Amino acid sequence: MQSSQETRQMIEQDKTSTVVSEEVSYSFSEAGDGMDESPAIDEIKSVSPEADEERVEGKKSLAEDHVIQEMIATERSYNEALGFLNSVLSRPDLVNDIPVLVEFKEIVPQLKIISDKLLENVEKAVLFEADPVEIRKLREQRTQLLKAFFSLYPKCCSLYTAFAKEDATNPKLFQDIKQYVTLNNSLHLDLASFLIQPFQRGPRYSMLIASAISSTKGLSSDQIEDLSHLLKTVREKLLVANSSMPSTVVKPYEVGDLVLRPLYRYFTQASESVTPAPVSPKKEEKSRPASSVPVSESLEQINSGSADTANVGSDIEAAKSAETAVAKPESRRYHFGDYTRSFLGSIWSKPAPQPAQSSHTDSAEKELEETDDLDENFVVVDKPNNGIPM
Repeated sequence: MQSSQETRQMIEQDKTSTVVSEEVSYSFSEAGDGMDESPAIDEIKSVSPEADEERVEGKKSLAEDHVIQEMIATERSYNEALGFLNSVLSRPDLVNDIPVLVEFKEIVPQLKIISDKLLENVEKAVLFEADPVEIRKLREQRTQLLKAFFSLYPKCCSLYTAFAKEDATNPKLFQDIKQYVTLNNSLHLDLASFLIQPFQRGPRYSMLIASAISSTKGLSSDQIEDLSHLLKTVREKLLVANSSMPSTVVKPYEVGDLVLRPLYRYFTQASESVTPAPVSPKKEEKSRPASSVPVSESLEQINSGSADTANVGSDIEAAKSAETAVAKPESRRYHFGDYTRSFLGSIWSKPAPQPAQSSHTDSAEKELEETDDLDENFVVVDKPNNGIPM
């Protein structure tokens, strides 16, 4: 009885578990069908052309923002330089009624106002980047400021060119203001480094115009045409200004060149170049060098009496003169470097050359001179070699 009852309970548990598993599987299938038919996936599968255009415009606006960020980083230092230059040119004792500085005094305050407003404009553009209406207004204002700057740009370039030429011909004219500028700025820049900054600012501003044209969202056709015309005009002004800028002035020789260059030549060059003297070719038996004539052969000829001592002596003399013949260096005028080198040579003298050892040729020549004093019928028998190899 107990066994049959346990069997029934096990069957009922199996039926219950089967029903539960079927319900769970059915619920998962319904959830899966619902997920497949969700509207979010349908939107991902089918992207509208408007979304593509918005994505492209977003990339262009990011590029414009990148240019604006770079401009902000450099505009602040440029603005501070204009402020310092304006304060310097406001002092009559430094300007001294010099015409080019008087003209700079009139134009620098205008450049400072444009830079102030432009810096404020680009900082607002970063803050209101999510508001398209405000961005459009700031872009129009920025365009007007850039037009005002480039209306003054040719004047800035011509003034700097005039200053550079005047400073090259008469540097004492700007001595006071140049000294004051160098001593009173944190980077110790000279006056020319401040006066050239408006010229260097032109290419940076032209990048802003080009980036505004690339992002045409919210711009009318007239505004795009106006910006394109402005960019063309700006590039022409940049080209003219770049071609009119003075070239780098080559400095004349100074005292340091006259002293340091001869010192460098003296300590780096081992010796002066010498051109060897041309030696006329002779027959081998008459002009053969002494090094090629064995000393034992000469002594054998002397001992046998068959050699002509006069001819042998002349051969050795010719060989010695051929070995030691060199061309004398060309005589040249003394320069400042020569006196400097001779003075330094007396202080740092080179070691004296060691005396040359007597060669076999010299000993053989000495023996021949001793033999010339002997009687011509005198025969030397078993002459010791004195250490000379036979």
